[in-house]
Amino acid sequence: MDHIAIRVRPAPPIQVTSAEAILGDAAFPAAHVERVRSYTCHERRQRAEYHSRRYLRHLSEEALRHRASDLICNVIYVSRRNRYSANTRYINYWRDRLAHTVEELAIRGASTVIEEGMLDHLPPLGFSTPRELAGVTRGREFYRYDKLSNIESLRSKGEIFLRCASTTDLVLDAARSDSNELCIRLSLLAEDLIIENDASVRPWPGNPNVVDVKIHQKTDYLMFCLSCVYDWRLFGNFGGEVADGGAEEPMACLVITDQDEFSRRFARGVANLVPQWRDQADEIEISEGRAHYYDPYDARECNALFTNSGILPFAKRRSYTYQHEYRFVIRPCLPENFVPSYSPEAMPRFSRDFIYLDSLQDISTIIYSDSARLHRSRFYLSRRESSILASAIGVTLDDSSDRVRFTYSVEVKECGRNEPVDLMTPKRYECGSMQRQQEIDIPSDPSSRDVLSLVASFYKAFDVREHGNHLIQFDVNETRLSARCRYRVFLPCAEPGDDDLQVQPLSFKVRYSTRSPEGEIQHQEETIAVEAEIYWKQYNGVGPLHLHPTYRSLLLAEMEFLERLAVRGLVGLSRYEVFHNEMGRCSEFVVR
Repeated sequence: MDHIAIRVRPAPPIQVTSAEAILGDAAFPAAHVERVRSYTCHERRQRAEYHSRRYLRHLSEEALRHRASDLICNVIYVSRRNRYSANTRYINYWRDRLAHTVEELAIRGASTVIEEGMLDHLPPLGFSTPRELAGVTRGREFYRYDKLSNIESLRSKGEIFLRCASTTDLVLDAARSDSNELCIRLSLLAEDLIIENDASVRPWPGNPNVVDVKIHQKTDYLMFCLSCVYDWRLFGNFGGEVADGGAEEPMACLVITDQDEFSRRFARGVANLVPQWRDQADEIEISEGRAHYYDPYDARECNALFTNSGILPFAKRRSYTYQHEYRFVIRPCLPENFVPSYSPEAMPRFSRDFIYLDSLQDISTIIYSDSARLHRSRFYLSRRESSILASAIGVTLDDSSDRVRFTYSVEVKECGRNEPVDLMTPKRYECGSMQRQQEIDIPSDPSSRDVLSLVASFYKAFDVREHGNHLIQFDVNETRLSARCRYRVFLPCAEPGDDDLQVQPLSFKVRYSTRSPEGEIQHQEETIAVEAEIYWKQYNGVGPLHLHPTYRSLLLAEMEFLERLAVRGLVGLSRYEVFHNEMGRCSEFVVR
């Protein structure tokens, strides 16, 4: 039998170099220098660096677009405000990989358009969100997301329907559609690998620069999957789709509060299984652990797959990282040097089976969900717009020169995903810090230079990127625009946290000016009523309490105002000011 051993070539030492140094190197392709230099600071650096190691150059354009969509879906999440957010401390890995992926498309001059349907790992807003449960400590727990009926059976009877590695799910959601359990498929550059084989082995077939690897499991196995994190989005990911005319079954989450005791009960339950593996082994082994996520196109993330066979039943493609899976695996106890006598296609398949752990009520709690609801404002991102989501992450999908840079200042009040287990409780700062000269590139329509639509898109991207933080000002100084613009907010700082805010209807008055194609200036006024968050506070610490609208409420009112103008087909906006009857002038936008 031919023997092939594959190892990953060690990566060279990392040399930190600036984007300008990389672009100034004579080896950098001259045709791409000015294009790469045109991006924002961090994106420029990552795109430039990618040229030194184009590890994705063997992928098709379609595979690159699917990869980009999966990267977006892993960094964007659903916040407690039921909106999309990219405000997370864990953004860097995904942002860098996204920049590499779209740069490979840009090098080829290929389209970076990602259809909304490709973002299938990101649940659309409107799914049933949880009713929070007080008193649950988020530390060492397991979390199981499923239909309420299944969760209640699991808690009351310990009923678990084990799935097999060979199981093909018939559900419609992307979260359970991984087809790489029995066969791990990799497509890697040969230059990143060290391949050792017997002298009798014929030359590598196909493209000599690309190694397509299939790592087959030696046997089928049974498993039960949980999550290590508490995350609202998983209520949407595992909710599935409802057939036409059907009623949606409520979702729930079982919080298992004693991991060690659950593991002991799981082992006792497995002991009662009818053996399906007698032809392969007399005994079984139960192993458990976190999923091992890998990038199937980057050899440097795949070394463990070649050197540690014990992790193969836990291996999962990087596109599923958002699940933070913890797995219990039941498989025949085979010798380390076991070589199957059957082909992968003829491998004996197991059947799904039930086990019962008895009641888990003493070590678990259920988090129920409310009925599904749409976000109360359609002007936030109610759709999965890939270009806006990517801009919020810090990567521009539109590789043409038709993009407009917004330079803004923000008061940082919140870090969204801050804890390793509880991904829903943000870290709030009582005293915010000011960050200036932040940048977002917004793709623009080359056939239209209308400022109104660009500003509306910026507001959407800002709300995703800086979710929970406060927009203080922005400037647009693009010479390609027929006009430049400036925006300022005049609300006080030191806004309290969400728990101290009240929700009530609030009205703003917007006074605005438009310029006709003939140069005629028209002044108008509009009243915008929104369901707003407010708080009560003294002016400068003295006198009676006064109603204060929040920064988010102001932004919502401005987004609705711009939407109204867009629906009417109005163009030529040159100025607007927003007023509140107690606060006076709240913000000002001016086209210069």
